[in-house]
Amino acid sequence: MSYRKSILILFGIISFYFISIISIILLFVDEQLAWNVHLFTDKMFVFILAPLYLIGLVFAEKHMTITKILRIGSRKKAMLILIYYKIAFTVFFCFLWFVFVNVFAIVKFGGVYQKNSLDILELFIRYSLGLFLLGILSEVFKKSENSFLSSSPYLGVYLVLDLEVLVIVRQLSQHSGLPNHIFFTWIFCNEITSYILLSLFIIICIVYLFRYGLKKDIL
Repeated sequence: MSYRKSILILFGIISFYFISIISIILLFVDEQLAWNVHLFTDKMFVFILAPLYLIGLVFAEKHMTITKILRIGSRKKAMLILIYYKIAFTVFFCFLWFVFVNVFAIVKFGGVYQKNSLDILELFIRYSLGLFLLGILSEVFKKSENSFLSSSPYLGVYLVLDLEVLVIVRQLSQHSGLPNHIFFTWIFCNEITSYILLSLFIIICIVYLFRYGLKKDIL
């Protein structure tokens, strides 16, 4: 199957998934405020967006084969291409999600309630950074000495996301009474600190991959 055909299939699957999810939500939501509450939450990110993103990432990266790496002839170049695949897919994925969300909101309610263009852009950037962090951390897990993480990096990074967002942070918030942000939970914090830290986490992962990850197989 050609790369172009694979991308079209991926586009169709993701689009169908997004349309189905949003349509189901619309069946139970009659108010604009409830629409926001359902769509822009940590649970929506964890249970709906993250799993499909990671599955789609596996599909998008399957063209990075051993044969292709050998043709490239350099592990550093191969890693750069792999990171490019992750960036391209992340932007593609988030763009589709926010397009469908906005189109459905405009058709149903005439717009996204209490969110202007800047708000949507900020959400898009934070979601893109958060998803890319998932993708790049899965690459770090591939290089791990831990057999579970190295053999199941996408499952491993998803479990880390779940554990932090749904268990650890919630427990800390209940005991301290204050919002707590550790790693992925900065995705849901609308402060300049969140953009800085998410970017920093990504940079640390990429530096690790180039300093230590290149000593191991790319795939």
